[in-house]
Amino acid sequence: MVLAGVVFALPNVLPKPWQDMLNAYTGLRPMTQGLDLQGGTSLLMELDGKELRETLIAQQVGDVRALLRHEAIGYAGLKRTADGVQVTFTEAAAADKAHGLLSRLTQPVTSVTGADVPTFELSRTGQQFSFRLSDPAMEIRTSEATDRALEVLNRRLDSLGISELSIQRQGLNRILIQLPGQGISDQAKRALGLTGIFAFQMICDNQPTDSAGQPPEDCAAYPLKVSSGQMIWVQTAGWAGVDGKYLTNSEAQTDPTTKEPIITFKFNEQGTQLFGELTAKNVGKPMAIVFDGQVVSAPRINEPILGGSVQISGHFTPEDANNLAIALRSGALPARLVYIDAANESAGSAPAKGSDL
Repeated sequence: MVLAGVVFALPNVLPKPWQDMLNAYTGLRPMTQGLDLQGGTSLLMELDGKELRETLIAQQVGDVRALLRHEAIGYAGLKRTADGVQVTFTEAAAADKAHGLLSRLTQPVTSVTGADVPTFELSRTGQQFSFRLSDPAMEIRTSEATDRALEVLNRRLDSLGISELSIQRQGLNRILIQLPGQGISDQAKRALGLTGIFAFQMICDNQPTDSAGQPPEDCAAYPLKVSSGQMIWVQTAGWAGVDGKYLTNSEAQTDPTTKEPIITFKFNEQGTQLFGELTAKNVGKPMAIVFDGQVVSAPRINEPILGGSVQISGHFTPEDANNLAIALRSGALPARLVYIDAANESAGSAPAKGSDL
């Protein structure tokens, strides 16, 4: 037993070249020290609940509008409220017809007890309907979103080549990443913080004359990445674009002609068909490439793109292009992650407060 103990402990006292040689032949390796012994980096991130709430409400507005248009039911007003959506009808007959249809949009989720909980509670007052985002459902949605964010971060850290890390969920909406013995670069922090929400979307016919203009009902305002303060109105209703869920791969490369960093994409079969139809239908029109709430490029469609492979340039730095490609390969986060705690720890040091990634 003493001899066995000596053999297993031996890698901890040998020089590094000998450790590698012993590991190659026997599989023995030194004991992995934690942050308290060898130092390292600890990142504590929290899912932005406010942004998740805003996303759910925005999706509900779109679902209500699409349903009423599909059923050809006219309405007087549709707006977001502090905790949900409100739709008003001018005629009682239209309100009665819509009642049963709108009840389908409560979007039930399953609680830990197995019971269905509506994401939105529907109420009616005369010819006005209100969807309210329920607190129990919001908690379930937050928990689900944190699990999804954990999976996305795992894939991103793998793509960055960071090894020997520990990543785990803490509480309802927090994720702790620990990297014993090494720091984490600013590039990696930025890559982790990108939501990765990406889409090819058509640009609205009307565009703002100044930054304070309000977009039409079926459009949303996005800032143009390369021009400070300039906004672009992008279509959001109906069949207006193809998003990142159809991507199978993305890579950061260098354009052989201009030598500028570019990003190349590959769509899956369904995405190839949808993107081909979208570009064929809109030849001669500009298309916005939206990433993380910014228009990174707005090229004109010169011809249908049918092969499923696309490349974009957006005045990227090599680091930006690589971060975007990693975020797209790993999938989109359900909401922004806020960097709330960091410690570059030599043993015994106290955590230092951080900021947004």
